[in-house]
Amino acid sequence: EYQAALADAQARLEQANSQLAQVGASQASPPVTAPAPAAPTVAIDNAQAQTLALAAAPGATLVRAPELVLYANLPAYEVQLDRGTVYIDAAQGTVLANSAVVAASTGQTISEDAAITAATSYLGGGSVRSVELEHERDILVYEVKFTDGSSVYIDAGNGQVAYAKVAGANQYDDDEDDDD
Repeated sequence: EYQAALADAQARLEQANSQLAQVGASQASPPVTAPAPAAPTVAIDNAQAQTLALAAAPGATLVRAPELVLYANLPAYEVQLDRGTVYIDAAQGTVLANSAVVAASTGQTISEDAAITAATSYLGGGSVRSVELEHERDILVYEVKFTDGSSVYIDAGNGQVAYAKVAGANQYDDDEDDDD
């Protein structure tokens, strides 16, 4: 699809340049031609990207088919797995980024009770309202919500605090009923 879109854009650019040349021939100034963008080099296909991503995150499973994207200005496949996202360099087949590796390295997650303990310890106490296992920011986390509105996100692979939203910590936050 990408190659077809690129070829279509190139054809339209050549047609526009041809029209400019015709108009320019009747005027004194020559037409200005823009250089064609270089097509990205893609040496591996979707199936190869999927295989490489699954090898980089043992025990993970595919959530959706790999998609060709730009990652750090490089053509890459974004492979969404159940434990995170892996980016595979489309030209060389190397792993550019892997957020699934922590949870995949153990093959298991910490318990819900361990997540509650870690979150409560992080806040220095509090009453837990709910706990959910979910994907946030490309990692598998336990979202531990407290009755005061705080939420602590515990990495399900290693039990560490990934990030937190502490009630009252942001003086500019006027949306106190934020349940995301």
